[in-house]
Amino acid sequence: MKQITVIATFLLVLIAALSGAAPAIANEHGGGEGEGGGEVDGPIYVRMDPMTAPVYRKNRVRYYVFLTINLLMSDDEAKSRAYKLMPKLRDAFLRELHGDSILREDGPKGLDLYSLKKRLMSQARKVLGAKAVSDVFITNAIRGG
Repeated sequence: MKQITVIATFLLVLIAALSGAAPAIANEHGGGEGEGGGEVDGPIYVRMDPMTAPVYRKNRVRYYVFLTINLLMSDDEAKSRAYKLMPKLRDAFLRELHGDSILREDGPKGLDLYSLKKRLMSQARKVLGAKAVSDVFITNAIRGG
C-alpha cells in the first residue's frame, strides 16, 4: 500500500511538472523566430540534455531519477550565452543534483520539486548571470533502477 502511495504521489508531481512546461516541449530549443528579421514572438527556452540525480537512503544510493530540465531565458543574448556555457552549466547542475538530497523531508515521500527548482535557478544565475534565466522547468522526472 505504501508503495502505491509513493507511486501515485510521483505521478501527480510528474503531471504537474509537465502541465506547466507544455510550451517548452512544443518549442524545444526556444524562441520561435518571426518570419522577418528574427523577431522573437514568444518565450525563449533552452532544453538541456537529460541528467541523473541519485536518491540516497541511509547513506546509500537506492536509485536514480532521470530529469529533463528546460530554462526560460530572458532574451536571445542569454540563450546564446547558455549554449556557449552549456558544459559549465551542466556541471553546476550535476554538482547540485549530487549534493543535497532531492527528496522531500516533510510529509509524503517524493521529489522536492520546489526546492530543487530554486537550487537549479541559483546555479543557473551564478553561471549565466543574474537576469539571464527567468525560470527553470523540470519537465520530466523518471525513476530509474
